[in-house]
Amino acid sequence: MPDRPSGPAVPPPSPGKITRIAVTYTVNTADGPRHTFHGLTTMQRHIRPERMGELIDYLAVICEELLARRPQPLLGIPPTVSRLPFAPSPGRPGREPCRDLLAAVRDALDCPQPADHAGEGAFLRLRSDRARLALAALGPVLADPESGPAQMTAAARSLREDLAGYPADGYRHSPLST
Repeated sequence: MPDRPSGPAVPPPSPGKITRIAVTYTVNTADGPRHTFHGLTTMQRHIRPERMGELIDYLAVICEELLARRPQPLLGIPPTVSRLPFAPSPGRPGREPCRDLLAAVRDALDCPQPADHAGEGAFLRLRSDRARLALAALGPVLADPESGPAQMTAAARSLREDLAGYPADGYRHSPLST
């Protein structure tokens, strides 16, 4: 009988496969640092196809060497890895970028109802203009599969700035509007 309990055999380490690449890059601008995120999909658009395989091969070697040099736990995430939540949006403490963008879209579409039929035309024009701004803010975020918190924060900020040019003051508001 063995001295220790038997358990499932641990498979020998096998070479990994790179499925995602993420590069963060900070550019100093007149408005302060601008953080960018570049993923594999974005990189593939800007690199010659014959160089992409070479890049992935180099990165695979680097990853294998990094893993070989540090002890790995049998299960789970290494104890040295810290999981941090996305940073809240500047100017709106406690909000995640996605929620902040959704709130900005809601604010764009939430126009007070007109008090009478005379204000209906102005109300519809205003709502149409604000919906166009919301679509313009969402378009780039949804079009880029590598879009992240920085892009969502920038889209929300831009949408709010644009909405300032479309106040709901061209018609009388219904007293039932909140």
